[in-house]
Amino acid sequence: MRYLSLILIVLAMWWTWSITHSRAEISESEHANVQRELKDVIRNYITSHLPSAKNIQFERFWTETLKPNSIRASFAYTFDDEDTDHTAARIGIEGNAVLNRQVSQTPDAGDVWSLDQLNVTNNHYIFLNGSTVGK
Repeated sequence: MRYLSLILIVLAMWWTWSITHSRAEISESEHANVQRELKDVIRNYITSHLPSAKNIQFERFWTETLKPNSIRASFAYTFDDEDTDHTAARIGIEGNAVLNRQVSQTPDAGDVWSLDQLNVTNNHYIFLNGSTVGK
């Protein structure tokens, strides 16, 4: 019985070692490229739709592999904006996106990631100037 336990422990150690040292399906450099490009997409969207927006900051941003050709990007970012009444606010948005790899037909172009799903899970406003409500 002791030998069986020893064999099971050695097999469990070998299995966990092989899992932790197995080659990743999506490399860290691909994750970094996807993160950088998605941040650029978000920045461009904000500046094109809200020209008065400034001070865009990504507080949290990470990606994780869902499937061999699928990534989930989770993010939280904030920016300052001012409306026509000169009411300044710090706007925060949290959410996630699912991106799927589309293999390019031309080998020089590389892979293209398509944004297939976008979920905004939380948003908040912090008014930078006090406002009076009522009389």
